[in-house]
Amino acid sequence: QQKQAQKQRIEERLTIFFRGYGLSGEYIKSLSDLRGMVGEYYGLYDRKNTTSKSKQALENERAENRAQIEAYKRKYALSELHINEILEDVRESARLTAEIAKGQAQAAAYKAEKGLSGSVQGEETDLGLLQTTLDFKQKERSTLELQIQADETEVERLGEDENRMQELEERLAQFKRKHKLLKGAYELLLQADGRLKDKYVKPILDDFLGYAELTEKALGEKVVMTKNLEIKFERNGKERSERHLSAGQRSICALCFRLALIKNMYQGNLPFLVLDDPFTSLDKTHMSKVNEVLSSVAKEMQILYFTCHESRTLST
Repeated sequence: QQKQAQKQRIEERLTIFFRGYGLSGEYIKSLSDLRGMVGEYYGLYDRKNTTSKSKQALENERAENRAQIEAYKRKYALSELHINEILEDVRESARLTAEIAKGQAQAAAYKAEKGLSGSVQGEETDLGLLQTTLDFKQKERSTLELQIQADETEVERLGEDENRMQELEERLAQFKRKHKLLKGAYELLLQADGRLKDKYVKPILDDFLGYAELTEKALGEKVVMTKNLEIKFERNGKERSERHLSAGQRSICALCFRLALIKNMYQGNLPFLVLDDPFTSLDKTHMSKVNEVLSSVAKEMQILYFTCHESRTLST
């Protein structure tokens, strides 16, 4: 009844805990779903890192464009780069070019009317200088228009990236909160597991080791037991599985385990123990050592020992 009550309390705590994440049903499935949510969190965290790197690349490119603009301003001694003023200069240059063309047409008509030939000295030089200036302004305008388009595109993308970054940071905060709760639940489960093992497994393990020390001479090996109740033995400083023991040695280990279980099951009211020829795989030397062990155990409980051969008879 105590175990049932304890089991019910644990189930209520688990139900309340998983309900906080919208999960219900079998606890193993709920825990699996929570692990899936943690996996999704790490995936989003990786996407956040990727977005941060992309943002940094955009910031670097933006800084490079600003550096180019500043270099252009220093090169042409501009205190402030005003795109509208440059465009106004380009339009003024086009207007002047049209006036020059109109003046040239009028000059040609005048020369034809007056029968003049040749050109005015310095005319070709002035037109060449104006054409060079015009070409430079047009190239400058094209370059600035391309830079403006690139900057506008980057600004638009930067806004989207900033919104995405904010969204990811909010989701990251949510997953951190969930991770904190999951971590707390995991630690509580580990504590509960440790308490259960300390209460139920450790006494069995200690009693087994006590009996194993008595049978160490009979076994010829130092036997130990893990917290998972796995029997192992030490040889040359290394732990090995009981599968490498002989059949007789395994039968002695099994006896020690049974004695430890009986002692913990019945506490002070130990029952009598019936052994039906359990040492058929032991030789005469090992039987004499087992005899000493059972004589010691017989001081704690009554033992009924049956055998079908004199070689396995125990002395009292």
